Amino acid sequence: MDQGTFEMSQWEREKMVVLEAVRRGEISVRGAARRLKISRRHAIRLKQRYLAGGAVSLTHRARGRPGNRRPREPFDRRQVIGLYPIFDSRSGDLMVPDGGQGQFKGFKRRAGQKPM
Repeated sequence: MDQGTFEMSQWEREKMVVLEAVRRGEISVRGAARRLKISRRHAIRLKQRYLAGGAVSLTHRARGRPGNRRPREPFDRRQVIGLYPIFDSRSGDLMVPDGGQGQFKGFKRRAGQKPM
C-alpha cells in the first residue's frame, strides 16, 4: 500500500499514538490494551501489524470498497418469476412458468391429493 497521504479516523489515530508509545518502550502492550479498551491478544496483533506496515496498516482494510449493504442493481421481475413455481394457497394449484414468457399454466391437484 502506498505510504503517501491517507486518511485516518480518530480511533485509528488513537491506536497509532498508543502503539508508537509501545514501540518506544514508554508503555507495555498490556497498558496499551487497557488504554485502548481491547484485549491483550488483540493489542499484540495490532502491534505486530503496526511494526510490519506502519501507520497505514492500522486503517480499516475495507476502506474504499463498496459495502455489503449497498442497494442491489435493478432486475427485471419477469426474469425472477420465470425461475420458480408459484403455489396458490387458496386453490392449491401449482403454477409453473410456461416457456419463460412470464405466462403460467396451472396444474391442478389430483383427486385425493393433499395440499403441500
